[in-house]
Amino acid sequence: MRPWASGAVNLSWACRAQRAFRALTSLIALLPATGCVPWVGPVEVRLETGGVRQDDFVVHPAKVHGMIHSAREEWLAPQVVSSETDLTIQRSWSGLTFSSFHVYVYHPEYVPTFTGLSSSGRIVLPPVPLERWTSRLDSRGVSVRNARMHLQQLRENWIPAFKPGQERARLRRYLPGLEQLVARVTLEPEDLGLWLSIEAARADLDADLGALADAMR
Repeated sequence: MRPWASGAVNLSWACRAQRAFRALTSLIALLPATGCVPWVGPVEVRLETGGVRQDDFVVHPAKVHGMIHSAREEWLAPQVVSSETDLTIQRSWSGLTFSSFHVYVYHPEYVPTFTGLSSSGRIVLPPVPLERWTSRLDSRGVSVRNARMHLQQLRENWIPAFKPGQERARLRRYLPGLEQLVARVTLEPEDLGLWLSIEAARADLDADLGALADAMR
């Protein structure tokens, strides 16, 4: 290719890129006028624990994107928060396939839960009422499968939000409550085929609890 031809190709590509950029920015500017906004947030949410503030909750915000036959979660940075306080998650770009915004909540003493809305722009999520594991044990019991899932979620989604060292070491104060949870689980229909006896089930839970304790350093 001749030098002048190469320069012409580069100039043509630059012009097309510039036109595409102008078209994109114009589209973004027009979206609010049509009721569609290219961002999500700020998102406001409040964790409710009966009016008594509790520390060390970890919330995992996620933008959910709709796919053809499934959905994909785009995780935002987790935050360590207290209950009975207002939490604001900052605004971020929603993307072209955005469908809803979810907030997942983890804490050793409370049943994991989540809340969300299919909306963009500013979002005010309904308050998240949280249930203690002790309340569930007293009311209807806890299966081995649910207890094991809780311990695994704490190790994967809760502990990593705290810095290694002193921050994680102080989390060991929650171990006695988790030990009580393990001691009170019962074999439920959903556990059939997974464990032959409650003793075998508790042995697996004790191993999970030991791995969780090792991570609290």
